[in-house]
Amino acid sequence: MADRLSPIAGLSTTPRRRSRVLWAGLAALALVAAGCGGGTGGEVEITYRQLAFFSSYDANTEAPSTPGPNGGYVLYRITEVDNDSGGTFTLDPNRFIAKHDQESKEHASHEAQLLGNQLAEVTEIEDGETAEDLGCIVMVVRVDDGEKTFGNFGGTTTSADLDYEETPNVEAETEREEGNTGFKILDPANAETIQQECTEGES
Repeated sequence: MADRLSPIAGLSTTPRRRSRVLWAGLAALALVAAGCGGGTGGEVEITYRQLAFFSSYDANTEAPSTPGPNGGYVLYRITEVDNDSGGTFTLDPNRFIAKHDQESKEHASHEAQLLGNQLAEVTEIEDGETAEDLGCIVMVVRVDDGEKTFGNFGGTTTSADLDYEETPNVEAETEREEGNTGFKILDPANAETIQQECTEGES
């Protein structure tokens, strides 16, 4: 009978011992969970410059493309991405949001045709690295107030900040370069003028 009550070798049946084992196990699980989050609490900082805006553009011989009511096209250059996230950060231009666009994430329909090889592309940036001059994007920006429009063609808004949509593992902060306004108007705009403006906007 005494043998059936004996503890298994290496284990204690006392409540205090079981409590210590339980807490040690929970602590180990917490460390594992922290390692599976895809980051170490670091961050990614994206710096951009608003270069110009325009109310329509000609990408070919067809009718000019327009952004619709209360809207405008804004040209941005992604000037720097500083990755301190603890892992590889993948910059996806489609995750950018223009703050005055009510988070519609709408881009110009002929962005690649407008920007050519100046178009910002999906880019992987290793932890601890800083990438510079990653190219340009064109965003459709809409003014929140339906009674106003964007730009000098009848409205009061001439600049719009960028946000970056969060990923499950990394929160990227966006920051406009100090002193940058991007009030230059490209109307009438075409691929040549837009690409030239993007190139001139390099750091």
